[in-house]
Amino acid sequence: MDIRFQNSPKETAAMNTAELRSNFLLEGLMQDDELKLVYSHYDRVISGGAKPVSKSISLAN
Repeated sequence: MDIRFQNSPKETAAMNTAELRSNFLLEGLMQDDELKLVYSHYDRVISGGAKPVSKSISLAN
């Protein structure tokens, strides 16, 4: 699981486009036969994607 930490408003205001994308854009969530999760400290939420193509996918306890 990828973990995204919160940035301060001052840090965010000074970021360029590449830095904003790397901190906020969730890319690659839908990978064949994989479960991808990202935990964000902003909303304390887990976002993710599961794409079973040739096998089943399960969540570990």
